[in-house]
Amino acid sequence: MSQLHSDELSIDVPLVRRLVDRAFPEYAGHDLVPTRDSGSSNALFRLGEDMQVRLPRQPGGGATIDKEARWLPFVGSRITFAVPTVLGIGEPDLGYSERWEITHWLDGASAAPPRPGWGNSAPAGLATRHPLMPMTAGRQRRASTTRTGISLCPSHSVSIRGDG
Repeated sequence: MSQLHSDELSIDVPLVRRLVDRAFPEYAGHDLVPTRDSGSSNALFRLGEDMQVRLPRQPGGGATIDKEARWLPFVGSRITFAVPTVLGIGEPDLGYSERWEITHWLDGASAAPPRPGWGNSAPAGLATRHPLMPMTAGRQRRASTTRTGISLCPSHSVSIRGDG
């Protein structure tokens, strides 16, 4: 697995295999294969036919794992497309310093940059059933554009930020 960050954690198949086998012995017999398209924030591994292991690549990335476990069920209940289901969260162990997760595998193609002509509109089918407004201490926050470029707006629309 190629290194993307100067402070990247050492992650390879033998380490992931040991982490999974120790934390989730019920998955010990499942095949483990690095995915062809891994993320810049997480190293991704296919586990068996229907699961994925996600390990943060950098120190501090375990906080994102906790956020995903908390927010994915909420977001998933309010949009029309599938989001991963967290099956388990692994604790730091065996020299790996971050929390990590096992999720259901979602079949599909790798994400691609917006195509010419999309403008700021999402492709067909990328629409919300309900507005997504992040809540903090009981108060609504203003909608903002996330790192992925998807804007969660009170107008029930989802848009993709273009680069130009």
